[in-house]
Amino acid sequence: MKFEFFAKRLAGVLIAAAAAAFLLTQIRVTDQNASVLGAGREGRLLAQAAMVDLAAKPALEHSIVADAAPISPAVDRPRLGLPAGSAAGGQNEPNALSTPGPYDMFLPALLYQVPRPTPLSTKPEPPAVTPAAGWPDGLAGQTASKLGLHVVRNNDPYIMEYVRRVRPRVMKSVDDLGWLSDVKLASPNTVTIGPVTEAHWKWYAAFEAARACDMQALGLHAAVGGFAAGTPEYYQMPYFLPALEAAHRCGAIFTLHEGVSPLPGCGVFVNQPNIIPGAPEFPGISLGYLMLRYRFWYEGYLKPLGLGDLPLEISEVAVGGIVPNQPCNGPGGASWKDFASFWVQNNVGPDGPHAWTNLLAWYDGSLWQDPYVLGTTIFTAGGIPGWDGSDLHDVIIPLSEYETSQ
Repeated sequence: MKFEFFAKRLAGVLIAAAAAAFLLTQIRVTDQNASVLGAGREGRLLAQAAMVDLAAKPALEHSIVADAAPISPAVDRPRLGLPAGSAAGGQNEPNALSTPGPYDMFLPALLYQVPRPTPLSTKPEPPAVTPAAGWPDGLAGQTASKLGLHVVRNNDPYIMEYVRRVRPRVMKSVDDLGWLSDVKLASPNTVTIGPVTEAHWKWYAAFEAARACDMQALGLHAAVGGFAAGTPEYYQMPYFLPALEAAHRCGAIFTLHEGVSPLPGCGVFVNQPNIIPGAPEFPGISLGYLMLRYRFWYEGYLKPLGLGDLPLEISEVAVGGIVPNQPCNGPGGASWKDFASFWVQNNVGPDGPHAWTNLLAWYDGSLWQDPYVLGTTIFTAGGIPGWDGSDLHDVIIPLSEYETSQ
């Protein structure tokens, strides 16, 4: 009897241990994403926010990491319908079919993530530069600081002297790429970032062209482009024309973002060249630096090519943005609520919500002049923490009053 009693007890302990091991394995699989996205509420929010459209924002920064290892085009941004997670780090993303792998994580890590320092690169460094008056002694290796320089033009000798002495983690060039090779010679472990080249534009255009027609074959309509407000430059637009030709042929639409100036009609010009750099004059056509910028695409390129009826959806419109040398830029801000007092002072409306509606009504009237414009979506309803100032809750009723009157 005693033997049976102890045998049953031992079997119970073994079953409990096996169940605990299974649960810990599943918990660790869940934590694989937590370790990438960040533990706690912030990690969950980021995982939810990482659902993306491949065409959503390709030109927000127009930048590449010049010394990154070659990768396939789809890897350096999250995949459609999946949270940005551990796949980019070389691990399998956990799902219902994946087999848990070995982990060195323990239960306390599920609740608290200790910040980890970004590892330094380990390429051989040249010797430290000799001391110079007015400068700190140069480092023999890369700085632990994460501060670097954004450079418009390399026209100041201090820039390269800074690189040689500090050996920064990152440097960015806007106007050209050539001098970044000097940065790499002086500081091999510095990440150098530069503007997108013609070759990258051609790759993106070919990608979007193929995607538009592949989606049509699946019975879907693609939205190509997704350019941020104020981009691209006029001389860059022709690089993307193969994608727009394919979009026209394969039933897709063109999409981009625009900014609305804080006062009606401000930053919009007629019969004037170089509204954006390099753009010619288009007689009788109102165009803008941020607002109605889409017309440069159509007047300068699409209409002459017989593509002027390509549907356009302005997938995000918001107030703000600086128009060079204009008196109506207002106080600046990240959202329409930041302009409320400015609008009331300038008689745009009796309060912020009605003033924003009045500005949008002016913009709407301009959109109606272009039959190829499907419409625009105003940023943003259903605001989340961090975008509270843009929440359209107080604007929706005045906006509804305007739209039902049309």
